[in-house]
Amino acid sequence: MQACAGLSEAHTAGVVHRDVKLGNLFVTRRRDGSACLKVLDFGISKVTQGIDSDLDLTETAALLGSPMYMAPEQIKNAKTVDARADLWALGVVAHRLLTGHPPFAGDSPMAICAAITAEPPADVRARRPEVPAALATVIGSCLEKAPERRPATAALLALALAPFGSAETRALANRLARETDTPLPDQRAEPSSVARPVASPAPEAKPRAGRTWLLVGLAGLVVGGVTAIAVTARTPERTSERAPASAPTIPASSVVATKPIAPASTVAPKVEESASAVASKPSASASSPVVAAPKKPAPAPSGPGWGSLIEEAK
Repeated sequence: MQACAGLSEAHTAGVVHRDVKLGNLFVTRRRDGSACLKVLDFGISKVTQGIDSDLDLTETAALLGSPMYMAPEQIKNAKTVDARADLWALGVVAHRLLTGHPPFAGDSPMAICAAITAEPPADVRARRPEVPAALATVIGSCLEKAPERRPATAALLALALAPFGSAETRALANRLARETDTPLPDQRAEPSSVARPVASPAPEAKPRAGRTWLLVGLAGLVVGGVTAIAVTARTPERTSERAPASAPTIPASSVVATKPIAPASTVAPKVEESASAVASKPSASASSPVVAAPKKPAPAPSGPGWGSLIEEAK
């Protein structure tokens, strides 16, 4: 954490160290006995503001730095590096402190440089399984071969390491964030910056318009199918409900039959014939009324009881 603070001061002043390693991190003691880490040996540092510090180099391809701690872009061209090359070196330092081994190995400086530029770093948890996975992820972010995938500043790296330190180190990380105008983790759009504190978060993927219209069309087909099934299921019920109920025609014979008739053996056949004649006439329809012609009264035969029977038949 104190190494991040020292490098943050140098980077703010426009200085890139280019040779950060364990031998250049010196631990001293303050008057109160607390530890104080100092970053030493700015002999091959690069000044990025106003001065070209590489003008005195006789060879443009000179290898500047310690191969074991050099970033891939520093191996290719040390003149074009920026502060993120120092953060790569801090990742190598943290890897060695946790595992006792460098993340890239080789029998010679050139072999180490080849491994740095072409091979992935060794996994911290493969040698130290007890190391928190989130801390291993932060160290791995420092060892990304593409500079844009590493933490952009030393303050961002300090904030990513703060959860694994003491209250004093967390306070130091917050102070660095305030001094460099770096948003704190709870103020960022993505609170998962501890896992990968990259400079610029990847843009969120927007849903495609074609896929949205496809989903709307499928939903319409489903709703239409359900509606058609419901209408088909209710059709027999509605048909039976709409069927007009024909009013039953009550023949006059039944009316006549329900009336008590005076017993007379000689007149019974004529009464039945008259009743059947009345019943044979069609009744009026319920839907289209028709005015029926007035019935002509049958001639009253002679004999007792005929007048009352004719009146009842009507």
